[in-house]
Amino acid sequence: MSVQKDQLREHDYDGIQEFDNPLPGWWLWLFWGTIIFSVIYVPYYHLFGLGPLTGEAYRLEMEEAAQLQAEKPAEIQTAEATPNASGDPVLGREVYMTNCLACHGAKGEGGIGPNMTDHYWIHGNTAEDMRRIINEGVPAKGMVSWKTLLNPEKIENVIAFLQTLEGTNPPNAKAPQGKEYPE
Repeated sequence: MSVQKDQLREHDYDGIQEFDNPLPGWWLWLFWGTIIFSVIYVPYYHLFGLGPLTGEAYRLEMEEAAQLQAEKPAEIQTAEATPNASGDPVLGREVYMTNCLACHGAKGEGGIGPNMTDHYWIHGNTAEDMRRIINEGVPAKGMVSWKTLLNPEKIENVIAFLQTLEGTNPPNAKAPQGKEYPE
């Protein structure tokens, strides 16, 4: 017996009538497919605990990432590689990120302040020049004197870190300013 398409039902609600058409085949397949999927999914993950839940999968991935990071630590240029520096570039990075980041950028690319990664320097590129600029500041350009805020050890650490930045090529670097000092 075939079902006639667009056949109206007998009942009437406030003058509105409904068609009595069968559901589309794709809709029925999707409906029954989701029921079958849930019958498999719920016992596998929740009742028997055979598969990791989202939190457990995240924890496993984080452990794997920590293990990979421990096997190959980040390469940081040390003071031996930069003979002008007497400080620790790792500690200098922390001081830089706290005090210098706002003007010179996270990777030394420049912003309000000049680019610290190229071979162009406004006030000189030696450790002594950097020490003088950090201590005295450049009031005309808005850089404060750091000698009252940072002890000499922290200033040496920042200088060591700045020397590791020179020659890197960060994205969105500010255009060169000042005089070029070749390597």
